[in-house]
Amino acid sequence: MTELAKTLRYIPGNKNIVFFSAGYARSTLARDIMFQKNFEDMCKQFGSSSCPIYTVNTMGSRSRFMSPDDRGDQSLQNLAAFSGGQYFEDVAKVEKIETGIQNAIGNYYVLGYSIDEKWDGQFHEIKVKVKREGCNVSAQSGYYNPKPFTEFSEFEKQLHLMDLAFNEHPQFQSPFELPFIALPCRDESGTHLVFMTDLPWEGLKEIIRQQTEVVYVVIDQDDNVIESKRGDVQIPDISKKQVVYYGIISPKPGAYDCVMILRNLVTGKAARARGAATVSQPVLSGLQLDSPLLLVPTGDKDVAYFRLTGKDNKDKEAVDTSAIGLKDFFPFLSNRLVPVMDEIQRETSRVLAIVRSMVFNVPNADIEFSASLKPSPGGEEVPLSLSILNGKRQGKADILLLEFPFPELKLGEYTLTIVAMDKNSEAKTEVSRTIRVI
Repeated sequence: MTELAKTLRYIPGNKNIVFFSAGYARSTLARDIMFQKNFEDMCKQFGSSSCPIYTVNTMGSRSRFMSPDDRGDQSLQNLAAFSGGQYFEDVAKVEKIETGIQNAIGNYYVLGYSIDEKWDGQFHEIKVKVKREGCNVSAQSGYYNPKPFTEFSEFEKQLHLMDLAFNEHPQFQSPFELPFIALPCRDESGTHLVFMTDLPWEGLKEIIRQQTEVVYVVIDQDDNVIESKRGDVQIPDISKKQVVYYGIISPKPGAYDCVMILRNLVTGKAARARGAATVSQPVLSGLQLDSPLLLVPTGDKDVAYFRLTGKDNKDKEAVDTSAIGLKDFFPFLSNRLVPVMDEIQRETSRVLAIVRSMVFNVPNADIEFSASLKPSPGGEEVPLSLSILNGKRQGKADILLLEFPFPELKLGEYTLTIVAMDKNSEAKTEVSRTIRVI
């Protein structure tokens, strides 16, 4: 119950629980001091989670035949009082219970006041009084200050991680948001999803100062976690290198949400990268282009690629420090080219792209590529000249390194479209990437 209360703290707003029980015997609470302490802490945790409990005594009128020491009414009264709920003495009085709960949850005040927040985990009592006579006040008994991350239990650390992964606005911190891309790919073995983020020094220097945990979670369209992995690593000095973290999974066709989290294991401060991707059904006939990996030359920093490996989020295996795996899909990567996540600098004069192309049941195919850039929203489409710098055959896939000289662009959002067309059959397909010029 205490763990449930801590979990409910991460769900915003008021929560209400109707709890049917005979309670704990008074003698149990009286003679076991540790049990009494844990019970009181549980009650306070529910109040601190904005979750009043409405307790209903299932013994009802039968309790009058019990000795006072065997009755559980006191524990139920305390649970309701500490959490800000109400106590109902008899489960048989249905109308009274229904009316009482409806009045309580349908009519309430939200009171607030400023506090000096301290990260000490201490409980602070609250007492609410009204001046009007004849009123009964039900309010939570207090609140807990946040406590240092090092004092979190394993369960609390897992709750903290889930809050970062699943909530758009986490309850107890605003994580530093990282850029993110997810690229569906296909080869002879099936469908794959490559996702990555880069680590900007200015935004992360406080987070990665000490040992850092790297986690990724992939969720399908039914909100099922299909894969999660975790590694405890020492991040390299990203003030001197440009660091890219990536993951590779092989899901079935469908829509997915991906989250990658960096969390300081001492302070709990975190950064995260989030994005959505759709892995399409395999093409049976015609042309197929996978989403392009866009690249720009680095400045004065080399690029280092890190892949999170491991069977599941309990393994805590080390991070693979090679680019093996990523280069299987994008063989023309180098430490002098950095992936474009969603932004490019206005002064960028050339962009490279690694494109994977496959042909199915098109005899004597002769593929021609073209590209264009269109501002959003609206705007005139601008054709781009295109050069093929390199190519490689990998199974049934042709992997090409393309170059696009970029014209001088205004600030804003653009859609880059790459088209592949068979000169003989005129079969064609296209892929697009959205980028922002800053």
